[in-house]
This record gives sequence, structure tokens and C-alpha cells, in this order.
Amino acid sequence: LATKRANPFADDIPVQCKFYVTEREADKNCQKRMTAVHTKTLKMLYSGSNQHSGTVKPDRGGQVNGTTPILTSVTVNLQPKQCESCHRKCTAVSACAFCDRTSCEACTRPCVSCEKVFCPLCSVLKYNQHEEYAVCLTCGS
Repeated sequence: LATKRANPFADDIPVQCKFYVTEREADKNCQKRMTAVHTKTLKMLYSGSNQHSGTVKPDRGGQVNGTTPILTSVTVNLQPKQCESCHRKCTAVSACAFCDRTSCEACTRPCVSCEKVFCPLCSVLKYNQHEEYAVCLTCGS
């Protein structure tokens, strides 16, 4: 029976462990990198908000203190938007009076008490003997 050869370096080498360091962990330990990540994040947030609010255009007629324009009119975007209730694309969507979610005409429900328009999550259907009607969460309680 043959025995294994002895390792001549066994006493000289300390125990080594492998660690996987992600880029995120490396960034957390360096202030310069964290500053770069912060500025990049802010830049992305500002560019996203500019893209989102690109449909709102202020009317140049009203001025506050002679310098700041007042937002007096909003241009309507006629591109199809997605209904947040049924997830279909619709051109005519309205915002819920309670939670501001957009819903298409098929999903919106007018409250019989306050006559405001609500989404299916913020209204309850009540059934009578002959008909069904919607009541918002505020009027229903």
C-alpha cells in the first residue's frame, strides 16, 4: 500500500478563505464611489421625472413675483394609457377620487351617494332586488 507524499509547505502557509465581494459592497466601503453612485442615482431620478412630466406645459400668461410662471393649463396627451384595474390600453381613463389610480370607463364606478368616480378597489357593489349600484368606501361606512 502506497502512502501519500508529505506536503513540504504545510507549516508555512496560513489558512486562506475565499470571499466573494460584490461591486455594491466595494462601493459601500469607498466614499468616492458612493458619491459617484449618489450623483448617478439623482441624475436618473431627475431625467425620469422630466420624461414623466413632459406632457405638462405651463401657460406663460400668469407670473408670480414677475419671474416664476404659474401652471394654468395642462395639455392632454391622447396616447393610450393602461388601466390599472383591468390592465388594458385605453384612450379615455379617469382617476379615482379616493386613490388616484387610473381606470377605464368599463372599470370606473360612480358612487350613488356622493356621485364621484371610483376604481373597483375603492368602491363596493351593493345588490338590491332589481339592480346593483356602487358605493364608495367613505359613503359605505
